[in-house]
Amino acid sequence: MLIGNDYYLDIICGNKIEVQSGLYLLASKFGWILSGRSTTLRGYEDVCGENDVSMLIMNDGTNLSKTEVYSEIDECLSTSSDLDKMWKLDTIGIHEEMIDTSDEKALSLFKESLTFIDNRYYAAWPWKDTDIQIREDRPLAVGRLKSLVKRLDDNPDLTERYDAVIKDQLEKGVIEKVEKGELDGVCHYIPHHAVVKPDHATTKIRIVYDASAKTKMDHKSLNECL
Repeated sequence: MLIGNDYYLDIICGNKIEVQSGLYLLASKFGWILSGRSTTLRGYEDVCGENDVSMLIMNDGTNLSKTEVYSEIDECLSTSSDLDKMWKLDTIGIHEEMIDTSDEKALSLFKESLTFIDNRYYAAWPWKDTDIQIREDRPLAVGRLKSLVKRLDDNPDLTERYDAVIKDQLEKGVIEKVEKGELDGVCHYIPHHAVVKPDHATTKIRIVYDASAKTKMDHKSLNECL
């Protein structure tokens, strides 16, 4: 909290307690303020040398005795303050409505479902709704695959590299082969295509899975459900 120096005398009260030479506790409308200079603050010697350290510190809370500036609390010094009430809207009758955003829901689901199995982390899909409205869209994926194969047939080198990426992802468990009769739960086919960047030093070809694909405007894509 920053308060202009022109308001200093408006908040300072008359009481003053000398903690040590040059260092005082000043009573204020916000609570006790530690003000002055000190040469015994540990941790400042390397920064300030032997010079005095000037300070103006407002203390709030119940752990005053744990500070390094002083070790004993005068009986007249209050160990609690109403300063926190200044920041609470409910003290003036205003109550904030807690809004559970989609990000908070996704983070909560992530924390609840996160597991570590075989040196890998697994988390549940962050669905927006419990009632998942996503279509299988197999015809769309098959149609896009046919177009991809036709384009790859004209470039044997690209076909070989695309196939190598697929096999690598399959071996690493990024993707897996699923027989049609083994389907369980939500089923959705994702089209994919190649992005070729010959100027890249490492990954010259990358497979992109199009989770935004859908057959009709009123249908939901995978991305729209997550």
